[in-house]
Amino acid sequence: MDPWSDKPLVYRKTEDGFILYSVGLNFEDDGGEVSRDYKGRVSRWGTEEAGDAVFWPVPEPETPEEREERLEKEREGRRPRRKARNLQQTD
Repeated sequence: MDPWSDKPLVYRKTEDGFILYSVGLNFEDDGGEVSRDYKGRVSRWGTEEAGDAVFWPVPEPETPEEREERLEKEREGRRPRRKARNLQQTD
C-alpha cells in the first residue's frame, strides 16, 4: 500500500520488465521518475517538489556526464526528468 496515496503501489509493465513505485512526498504520480539531490544521489522518497519513490528497478547512480547535464538544466531553470534504469537479473 502506498503510504502517501492510500492506494496500491504503482505497477507498470515496461519494455525491460516492470517498474514499481510510490507517488512519494509530493503526492503526485511523476511517472516513476526519481528526484536527485545536488550531488546526483537519489532522494529515496522523492521530495515535496518532485519525484517518486521507486522500488524496482533500483535507480542507478548518476554518471558524471548525467550529473553535469542535470546541473546545467537546473541552472537554466528546467527540472530534468529521469527514469530509473531497469537492472537485468543474471543467473
